Amino acid sequence: MSMSGIRLALRIARRDAQRTKGRSILVICLLAFPVVAIALGATLYDRFELTTEERLDRDLGTSDAAVMWQYDGLIEQEPDNQWLGGYPPQTDGPYVEPPAHVFGADPVAELTAILPAGSRVVPYSSGEGLAVKTPSGIGKIDWVAFDAADPIAEGMYEILDGKTPAAKDEVLLSSAAADRLGLDVGDSVELTEPARSLKVTGLVEDPNALKGEYMIGGAETFPGAATKFLVDAPGPISWDQVTALNAKGVVVYSRAVSLDPPTIDTPWSYVDDGASAETVSLIATVAGMVVLELVLLAGPAFAISAKRRSREYALLSANGATAAQVRRTVLSGGLVLGSIAAITGVVLGALLATIAIPFIEPMIGQRAGGIRFLIAFTGPLALLAVLTGVLAALVPAFTVARQNVIEALTGRRGVTKSRKRWVVIGISMIALGGLVGVGGAYSGTEMLLVGAAALAQFGLVMCTPAIVGAISKLGRFLPLSPRIALRDAGRNRASTSPAISAVMAVVAGAIAISAFAVAERSRYNDNFGTNLPQGTVMANVEMWPGYDQQTGATLKLPADAEQQLTEAKAATEALMRQHYPVSDIHEVVYASCVQEAGMREDCQVTAVMPPERTCPYSDQQFLTDEQMAEAVDNRYCKANTTDWAWSSADLAPGVLVADGNLLGILSNGEGQDLANAKAVLDAGGVVVQDPDYIVDGKVTVALRTTDYNSEVPKSTDLKTVTVPGYAMTTGSLRQNIFVAGPGALDGLETEQETKFLMALTSRMPTDEEEERFTAAFDTSGINHDFPGAPGEGGTLQVYVDVVKQDSGITPDTIMIWVLAGIAGVVALGATAMATGLAAAEGRKDLGTLAAVGAAPGVRRLLSLCQSGVISLLGAFLGVLAGLGAMFAVVWTLNVQFGRYYPREPLFPVEVPWPVLLVALVVIPVIAMLGAGLFTRSRLPVERRAV
Repeated sequence: MSMSGIRLALRIARRDAQRTKGRSILVICLLAFPVVAIALGATLYDRFELTTEERLDRDLGTSDAAVMWQYDGLIEQEPDNQWLGGYPPQTDGPYVEPPAHVFGADPVAELTAILPAGSRVVPYSSGEGLAVKTPSGIGKIDWVAFDAADPIAEGMYEILDGKTPAAKDEVLLSSAAADRLGLDVGDSVELTEPARSLKVTGLVEDPNALKGEYMIGGAETFPGAATKFLVDAPGPISWDQVTALNAKGVVVYSRAVSLDPPTIDTPWSYVDDGASAETVSLIATVAGMVVLELVLLAGPAFAISAKRRSREYALLSANGATAAQVRRTVLSGGLVLGSIAAITGVVLGALLATIAIPFIEPMIGQRAGGIRFLIAFTGPLALLAVLTGVLAALVPAFTVARQNVIEALTGRRGVTKSRKRWVVIGISMIALGGLVGVGGAYSGTEMLLVGAAALAQFGLVMCTPAIVGAISKLGRFLPLSPRIALRDAGRNRASTSPAISAVMAVVAGAIAISAFAVAERSRYNDNFGTNLPQGTVMANVEMWPGYDQQTGATLKLPADAEQQLTEAKAATEALMRQHYPVSDIHEVVYASCVQEAGMREDCQVTAVMPPERTCPYSDQQFLTDEQMAEAVDNRYCKANTTDWAWSSADLAPGVLVADGNLLGILSNGEGQDLANAKAVLDAGGVVVQDPDYIVDGKVTVALRTTDYNSEVPKSTDLKTVTVPGYAMTTGSLRQNIFVAGPGALDGLETEQETKFLMALTSRMPTDEEEERFTAAFDTSGINHDFPGAPGEGGTLQVYVDVVKQDSGITPDTIMIWVLAGIAGVVALGATAMATGLAAAEGRKDLGTLAAVGAAPGVRRLLSLCQSGVISLLGAFLGVLAGLGAMFAVVWTLNVQFGRYYPREPLFPVEVPWPVLLVALVVIPVIAMLGAGLFTRSRLPVERRAV
C-alpha cells in the first residue's frame, strides 16, 4: 500500500465529510457521545479521588505529623495511619491491652520532650453533640478545639468570611451550621449545657465535610484533654522515628512516611488489596460495556453511511478502482471521523466535568482535588475511539468492496434475508457468555465478567437482524404507517439492525449501573436498617450505680431510685406526647439477671442453642481462613453482621417480655405466622427467629455468663428453663432478639425492667419538632445524678431518638447515580442519532410517498413509526442485556461475600423500575416525537438511479 494511495483515500474521506456535513456530524456525535460520557465520568472520579498529597494537606495542614499518645508500652501501627490507631504486639496468649497513657499537667511539654528537637506541638480535640439553641428549640452540633489562626491549619480549614477567634468566647461556625441556626458573622451561638453565649467571628469550611455542622474555638472555649496533636518538626519524621515513638506507645501519622511508606509485615497489618470487590466488579463490567457501546454505536454510524453512499463507491469501482482502494476509502472515513470524535469527546467531557464540579461538590459534601483529567484513562479512551471508528468501518468497507456494481448503481436492495448461521452463532455466543459469567462468578475474576457481557451482547447483535425480520411480519396486522415502518425495517436490516444494536448498548449501560445502585441501596438497608416503624420515638431508660472515686467500690442506689425512675418515665412520656405526633406509647420490657451477692456482672438472659446445633466458632473473634471456610459451610454458623447494627433508636439484643400485640409491632410479622407466634406467647412461651432453637416445640432459656479472659471465650449456663417455643418465618426480628410471653421466665431468677419507651407516631416527626422536644427535655431535669447518703449514688439517664432510615448516601453512591444519569443522557442522545441515521436511509421511501400524493401527516407518522421500531426494540434488548450484566455482577459479589463469616447481607436482585420506565417508555417516546417533529413536510424528489 503506497503512501500516495493512503493520502488519496484520506483526501476523499475529508472531502466527503465536508460535502455531507449533516450526516458526518451525526456520525461524529454518535462516536463522540460515549467518549464524552466516559471522559466526563473519569474526570469527575479523578478530581474527587484525592491524591496522597491532597489528603495529607487536608488532614495535617502544613504540619509534618499528627500524634496521639495512646498507651504506656510498645505498640505497632500501619505506616499510612490517618486514623491514628495502634495495637499491642500479638502474642500466643489472650489479648492484653497495655495501660492507657495519662498526661500530666502539661501534655504539650511531655510530647515535645520525646519528639525531634525543635518540634512545635499544637493540640487538637473534637467532640459531638454540643447542645445549642436553634430557631425551633435545641439541636446538637459538633465542636473542635483548635487554633485555626495557626499557620499549621492552612489546608485543613478555609475561612470563608470574617476572622479567626481571638478570645475564649469567640468561635468560627461552619456554613452548614450557620444555615441551620440562622446565624451570620457577628451573631452569637447560645449554648445550653452549660448556658453561655459565643460570638461568631467568621464562617469556616472543611473541604472534606461541606455538610458538617460544627464550631471551632480555642482550648479555653472547649476545655478538656486533646485527642491528638499536630507536630511542626524541623524536618520530615521518618519511619525509624515513628517506630521509636511506637516503643513509647505513641501513634504517628507522618507526612513523609505516608508519601513513601515502608514495606512491613506485622500480625495486625491491614493488607490493602486495592478497591473493594464490588467496586472492581462494577468498574470492570462498566468498562467492558463502554467498549461495547463504542463498537456498537460506531457500527450503525458507518453501516448506514456506507449504505447511503453505496452508489458513490460503485462509481469508484466502475471507473477502475480496485476492491482494496474502495476498502481503503471507507476505512479512511472511519479514521477521519473517529479522530474528530475522539478529540472532541475527550475535550468536551473534561470541560463538562469542570463545569459540573461546583454543582456536584455540595451533593457529595467534599471539595474536588486539583485540576487533572485522568490522562491515563482518557488518552487510551481517545485512541480506542479512533480505533473503533476504523474497526466499525471495516465491515462496511468489505461489504461495499464486494457489492454488485450493477445493483448498487441501479439502487436495488439485494439480499434482505438473515443468514441462519448468524442466528446460530448469536445464540451460541449468548449461551457461552452465560457459561463464562458463571465461571467468573465462582472464581471472582472480573475479566471473565467483561468477556461474558461482551459475548452476550455481541450474541444479541448477531440475532438482531433475525429478530427484526421476525417482528417485521407483524406489520400485516397494523395500519399503513406502522406496516410500512416494520416492512422497511425488515428490508433494510443492514441499517436498522446496527441502529437497534446501538440503542441496546447505551440502554444496557444505563440499566446496569442503575440496577447496581438500587441493589447496593437495598443491601445497605438490610445491613443497617431497623425493624421498627419509621418515625417511632424511642426513649432508652437507664439507671446504674456509681463508683467511689477513692476506693473504686460500687455504690448502692438510693432507696427511692425506683420511684425516681418511674417519675422520669412518666415525665418523658408526657414530653413525647406534647411535642411529637404520638398515637400510642408502649413500654418495652427486658429480662435481666437478678444481681444478688456472688452473681457475675456479665450474666445475661438468652435463648440456648442445642449443643448439637451450636456453631463451634460462635464465641471466637478472629478466625483463620480455614476456620472461616468451615464456618461458612456449617449450616449452624449463622452469625450475621446485621446483628451488630444496633443504635439508640433500635431494639437492643436480649430477651424481651411482651404480649402478642406488642410482638406484632416489634417484629412486623404477618398473617398466620404472627397469629401462631401470638398464641405461643399467650401460652407462656418464647418466640425466636431461628428455628434451630426449637426442639420438640420447645425452647430453652438460660442465665448465662461468659469468660472472655481465656484465649477462646467460654460460656456457662447457671440455670435454665424449657418453655413452648415458636420460630417466626415473617417479619424482621434479628437472631439475637428473643420475645418471651408473660410468665415464660417464672422458673428463672430474673428481674424485669423497662428499657425503652416506644412511642408510635402518625407520621415522621419534623426537625423542628425534634428541636422543640430537645429544648423541653434538656430543661426538664429528667437526667440527673442520684444524691444519697454515704455509700450511695448513681445516675439516671434517658436517651431519646427518632427511628430514621439512614440515607446511606456516600460519595460513591452519588457517583454511581451520576454515572447512571450520564448513561441515561447518552442513551437518549444515541437513540435520537441512531434513529436519525436510519431515517436518512429511508429518505427515498418518504420521497416515494410524497410522489404518490401522501399527506405530510402520513410521512411524519411513518418517520415516527420507523423511530419507534428502532428505539423500542433497542430499548427492550438493552434492558435484557443490562439486567443480565448486572445480575452477573451481583451474583459474583454474592459468591465472594458468601465466603465471609460472620455472614454479610447479600446483594438482592432488584429491578430499577423507574429506570426501566424511562428506558422502555420515555426514551422511545422522545425519539419518536423528535422524528415526527423534524420530518420535513416537503421533500425533494429523489432522483432514481438508472
